[in-house]
Amino acid sequence: MLMCPGAVCQIPESEPVHIPEVIITESNSKFFSEDQTTISVGNSSFPLSKQQNLGAVLDYESPALVRSYGSPGSLISLSLHGTGSNHASVSWNGFPINSPSTGQADLSLIPFGFMQSVDIVHGASGALNGSGTFGGLIELINEPDWNKRIAFSASATWASFHTRGHFLSLQTGGNRLQYHMALIDNQSRNDFTYVDAYRAGSPEIQAEHNAYKSRGMIQNLYLNAGNGNYFEAGAWFQHKMKEIPALMGSYGESNAMQEDRNFRTYLNYRRSFINSSLLVKTAYFTDFLHYTDKLNVTDENYSLNSKMNTGSMMNAIEYRHHISRVITAGAGGSFIHNRAVTNNYNDDIIENEFAIYGNLKIRLADWIINTSVRQEFYEGTDPVLQYSLGIRVKVTEKLIFRSNFSSKFRKPTLNEKYWKPGGNTGLKPEKGWGGDMAAELLILHDDDKGTDLSAVLTGYYQGIDNWIQWIVRDSLTPVEYKRVHVRGTEAVINFLFPAGFASVSGNISYGCNYATISETYDEREGLTGNQLIYIPRHVARMNLIIRYREISIGCHGSLTGSRETVERADPYFRLPAYGLIDLFSGYEREFKNIRAGIHFKIENLLNKQYEAIRAYAMPGRTFQITVALDFN
Repeated sequence: MLMCPGAVCQIPESEPVHIPEVIITESNSKFFSEDQTTISVGNSSFPLSKQQNLGAVLDYESPALVRSYGSPGSLISLSLHGTGSNHASVSWNGFPINSPSTGQADLSLIPFGFMQSVDIVHGASGALNGSGTFGGLIELINEPDWNKRIAFSASATWASFHTRGHFLSLQTGGNRLQYHMALIDNQSRNDFTYVDAYRAGSPEIQAEHNAYKSRGMIQNLYLNAGNGNYFEAGAWFQHKMKEIPALMGSYGESNAMQEDRNFRTYLNYRRSFINSSLLVKTAYFTDFLHYTDKLNVTDENYSLNSKMNTGSMMNAIEYRHHISRVITAGAGGSFIHNRAVTNNYNDDIIENEFAIYGNLKIRLADWIINTSVRQEFYEGTDPVLQYSLGIRVKVTEKLIFRSNFSSKFRKPTLNEKYWKPGGNTGLKPEKGWGGDMAAELLILHDDDKGTDLSAVLTGYYQGIDNWIQWIVRDSLTPVEYKRVHVRGTEAVINFLFPAGFASVSGNISYGCNYATISETYDEREGLTGNQLIYIPRHVARMNLIIRYREISIGCHGSLTGSRETVERADPYFRLPAYGLIDLFSGYEREFKNIRAGIHFKIENLLNKQYEAIRAYAMPGRTFQITVALDFN
């Protein structure tokens, strides 16, 4: 993100350094991150996105690899820069929401419309952001608009396979107090048909026991109390019920069900002084997962009844001081209390985690240098001292260069340590280091003509040691199993230009990723050099939108390369490459402060049969209509 507080640069060194409030309210992890490439997506940019989950939007608007375990409502995992799903951290207003039990964040449980913006941070360091950032960081951001007195938004969607959804949001307040609220309700039978290539004769099957219902509510309150005092609070509840269908190739019926219920709340206090700022924040998150199964649908008792209830109390304090117009220093500490109650562990689990960290920024004309250190302490083996060093160079008015180098780690999850049978309390943290280099080029920009053309080219490398993997011993048990090397490039081109009375906008992205096993600690033959499972070497996406007055039409295309599903790279189990095309159109009309619109979308236009995860059926061609009303 580009941020150059000019007030800091222009004031003589002998005078007080007055810092704009917008900079003061940033956390240290954001303020000291100009060396990291950030992609921002706002929910006002895409009219069809407010009712969608975060996974669906990232699959459209970013180079991130999003993997869905089947139809809408199913688990959606995330991979950034060729790493695992527990190597990408997801935070909500500065607090990590990855599950303490699995280390993952299920993107199907994150409504995109609940956020004002989403930032994808490549090269996020362990020194700035803590555990699990080998691939990067997704920041979910709620923020006030102090100039907006009232805003209202409502939309409803109907789609194939008995799918429907509703979204409602309200923003109100003034320049001192703001209140935001949003509600969402989505459901579907998911009764699509698919070709089951794992059954004899590849019959066409209609999906059964595949429905889901999801509801959520979020509220945020912002108070600018004056004299540099700022308060922020939020509460977010999300609930989902999902029928788990039988895998492809199965001749039996499934009776499995999964319930997810999350509640998150936080409170932040910020105080800005003439040359410094203070941030104190606290949060409490609970995650409840209930998985059941029956041998027969008429059975009164479950054959499997698994309950997982985790709670996390998170507290942090950060201080930042602008020593001069050149140097800014920061420091902070955090404390996390985790508790897990489940029938899958031998006992209730309580763990405490501590961290202390420091930051330094040096600003020299067109150069910005950031460095950070962090030490974490938790039960088990503490990770080594984390460090990062990065630069941002403004080469010209149209070219910016960013580079960073940092150490990283991932602490073992609760499941990896305490699951019965097989949990391993002696696991060491995964560890490694990596670097990113990016060039951001503004090729063409003309406000008068409405023309814009820009490109971002990124190269990256990650080395990960002690990669934790479940293997078969007396039972499935996690061990520090392998060393992995990840290297690759990403290129993104954004464009906007006039075409007669219309405008054409969009983006093109391409990623090439080599994520390979360099060593296994049991010295298994035939694995060295193989690509990690479910990580394609090539991914490409394209978005194109044509707007003429109130009418818009567009398309989205994606190409995902072949993926290994077993580590020995057996071609028999390899999933083939696939391409998808979506079409969409819309009509919007404004009446004073009211904007009404109707939007149409066809997903998987060519009715492609494909699998994101082996043996999980995906829907074919899908039709969708959305009506929306906005008041500002």
